[in-house]
Amino acid sequence: MAYTNDYLDQSDMASASAGLLFIYGIGSMGGPIITGWMMGIIGPDGYWVYMGVLLALLTAYAGWRTTQRRALTPDEQGSFAVITPNATPGSRRGAGGGAVGRPVAPACDLTARLPPWGKWFNAEL
Repeated sequence: MAYTNDYLDQSDMASASAGLLFIYGIGSMGGPIITGWMMGIIGPDGYWVYMGVLLALLTAYAGWRTTQRRALTPDEQGSFAVITPNATPGSRRGAGGGAVGRPVAPACDLTARLPPWGKWFNAEL
């Protein structure tokens, strides 16, 4: 998706995304049908034969496609911003502190709803 968008105008990005999602949908519907057909002909190994053929074709196409167009320079590519997710209260508790370095206290007794064996495995709660 990102590779495709690097070569498009901003006005064409939505229609290109729709086309790629459509192709993905066709593969999602057709893949299991073809896999079942191959398994019916060859047996259980038909799954692996189909996957091998499919990945070999994909590799060949990708190799051929990289020779058809020059790579874009970083200045020609779209901008990229790193967006880090916020930490959840559970991950802060696991790291040993809250948002300002204090331990995070649960709002209620979390072990009250657990079955007996759950209390054994979740003793740190």
